[in-house]
Amino acid sequence: MILNKEIITGLLCLVIFAALWILTLRFQQNDTPILLAYIGETLLNFTNSISKPISCGYKQLNGQIFDLVHEQSVFSQKKSKSLNSYRKSNDFGFALNSSVVSFRHAPKSKGIAFTLLLILFGFSHSAWAQISSASATYSSGDISTDYGFQSLPGSSSCPGTLNVTIPANSIITSIDVEYTISSGAINPWISDQRSQLRCTSIGGTAETTLASGVGNYSGSYNYSRTGLSIANGVSGGGNITFQLHAGRTWNGNGGPDCSTNYHYVNNNTWKITVYYVQNGFIYTGSVQTFTVPSCVSSITVEAWGGGGSGGTRSNDGAGAGGGGGAYAKSTMAVTSGATYSYYIGAGSSTTAAGEDSYFRNTPTVYVLAKGGNSAANNSNTRVGGQSGSIGNIVTHSGGQSAAGSNGGSNYWGGGGGSSGGTGANGNYTTNQTTQTGASIVGGGSGGNGGDYNSNGSPGVFPGGGGGGAHRDSGTRYGGSGANGLVIITYTADVAPTISSQSTLGQTQCINGTFTAITVTAAGTGLSYQWYSNTTASTTGGTSLGSGNGAQTNSYTPQATTAGTLYYYCIVTGTCGTVTSTISGA
Repeated sequence: MILNKEIITGLLCLVIFAALWILTLRFQQNDTPILLAYIGETLLNFTNSISKPISCGYKQLNGQIFDLVHEQSVFSQKKSKSLNSYRKSNDFGFALNSSVVSFRHAPKSKGIAFTLLLILFGFSHSAWAQISSASATYSSGDISTDYGFQSLPGSSSCPGTLNVTIPANSIITSIDVEYTISSGAINPWISDQRSQLRCTSIGGTAETTLASGVGNYSGSYNYSRTGLSIANGVSGGGNITFQLHAGRTWNGNGGPDCSTNYHYVNNNTWKITVYYVQNGFIYTGSVQTFTVPSCVSSITVEAWGGGGSGGTRSNDGAGAGGGGGAYAKSTMAVTSGATYSYYIGAGSSTTAAGEDSYFRNTPTVYVLAKGGNSAANNSNTRVGGQSGSIGNIVTHSGGQSAAGSNGGSNYWGGGGGSSGGTGANGNYTTNQTTQTGASIVGGGSGGNGGDYNSNGSPGVFPGGGGGGAHRDSGTRYGGSGANGLVIITYTADVAPTISSQSTLGQTQCINGTFTAITVTAAGTGLSYQWYSNTTASTTGGTSLGSGNGAQTNSYTPQATTAGTLYYYCIVTGTCGTVTSTISGA
């Protein structure tokens, strides 16, 4: 039966051409496709001899897909059957009945019997800003205590040194420290212990007070302090160097000043955590310009206003702390190349409020974080943040400060209010009388109030209010508010790329069904448009509109008109376009 012969013929075609295809891929020699063509003709003559009419045939030479035969199509050889003749010319093919529809691969270089797939690569860039942290733990042995280091100013002659590495150009917001000091073999009291942390990198400072152990007995004492600002003045990132100076007030049995026999810092207990931001901007004293990078369509801006100053005392009494700067956040659509101005507010060291931080494109203000109010001199009246901040995502007001104490057994200045945090208003929103500065997640802590007859501590970056002073003699100054901060976060849109696509040619009879041709693309905000062309070119084609998947990644060609067409797809994203290669013929 003709049907059975056709099936047998088709299977035989597939087997032989699969073997020839493998042979072609393996050797890649100039005569391989010519040999393929020669054997193909012989095969078709053979199939014609065993079954007429035949329903289909297939042949490929130098990347060209020769058309299927329909009805009484007859193979015509226009050149000699010899291999030498085939080598000289590609001018042979099938004579077509007018009812055949096909589409083609673009011709490729001689000797390559398949179409190479070209993958176009796009480039993407992203940037982001967030509060991150890096930690290091000292592991070089126990650190001795120095009998010669009992008070400030002073130093241990045998401190421990520890480096914490952060990314280049990062901005340090605060540090945490923890360690344990233990009694040595002589069993001195814990209350003899003294210690101080210093940042020795350029721009670093030292703690202004010594930490002391509590307990008239021997043993171990754990120390932990958070929100320290001693490294906030270090710029450039990289290795941040710290020293832990440990001392003692008793040396009853004599011996060297530096020793572990009395007290020592336990190995593997001294840990420093540095908090930092990337892509943040700090106080410079002038308005700065931000230019939107290429392929960026949206940015998020966060800002903290400068903190207010703690109260200064020139007469006896306690001063209140300063108010914290506000926090504000906005997200906005932008255009690559557009410019905006921003300013980072300074913390106050006077009775004026801390400066505002903002991001704007005049006259529009997109983000405004108000500075904290400063405490009045010779006053113990609490103050808070200013109102009027702007942000289309959230605004959090700066925290209210605490009052100090000047009576009974309590003599100290009031703690500063924290800045607004990323998730809440600043702390001390209710009446408080305390020396400890307020703390907040995602913001700067308030500075501690001064001890008896002492200056207040500065607020912690970003935007913490300064601590109030306490005065019994002379003039005692309130701590300065911390400077504000602006962080700009963005992710660049990814340029479109095509990782794979259909490349094989197909041929169908009129009203037949083609297999869909597809592209696999990646990128941001993708859209698709398929085109057809009468030549093997990706320019000058005709848009296929929206039907049959022409505006998706998968298009189904239509077999409604006889002829040969080529297809390609242009993929458009928010960061450019990419064009596929010709998909079949």
